[in-house]
Amino acid sequence: MSACRSHDLTKDQIQEFKVELCAEDSNEYIIVSGIPSNSALIIKRVEITDMGSSVNITAEQQLCGPVSGAGIGLPFYLKIQINKDINTVTLGEKEEVIWERKQEIQ
Repeated sequence: MSACRSHDLTKDQIQEFKVELCAEDSNEYIIVSGIPSNSALIIKRVEITDMGSSVNITAEQQLCGPVSGAGIGLPFYLKIQINKDINTVTLGEKEEVIWERKQEIQ
């Protein structure tokens, strides 16, 4: 059944999509939030990959059902600690840029 397969979450599949940089103590965090467009799908797995100067977030969606068990439902909210060397955050297998650090002009 092709309907049971998983799908990569993309930016255009998230309504009210927002990415914010916040600081707590001496740590920086990126908060990614929104509401997935298809309420029949849940976020089954999230993988965060440090790629040196960037971080990639992949989120695997699949149909929710009686045996789906755990998963992120609505709304989508993810808080990721990033270090000062991270300049971009990307989403999905296609690595769509969703946040870039503002370069300070000297």
